[in-house]
Amino acid sequence: MYIDKEKVELAMARKGLTHTELARAMNRHETAPYYLLKAGRDLNPKTVGKIAKALEVDPSEIIKREE
Repeated sequence: MYIDKEKVELAMARKGLTHTELARAMNRHETAPYYLLKAGRDLNPKTVGKIAKALEVDPSEIIKREE
């Protein structure tokens, strides 16, 4: 699964979260969001779920859609 970096960052902005705060909400190292949001990263569903849960959104809201 590929996440849409812009959608994740928009959700972070809505919640007023920094990358470090997102990492804490995911129980991950503070650099994890930078690594996970790197363009072209194929993430497993569990990781996408953790990001979505931390942002309080449905996973479908942050994944990239093929056009």
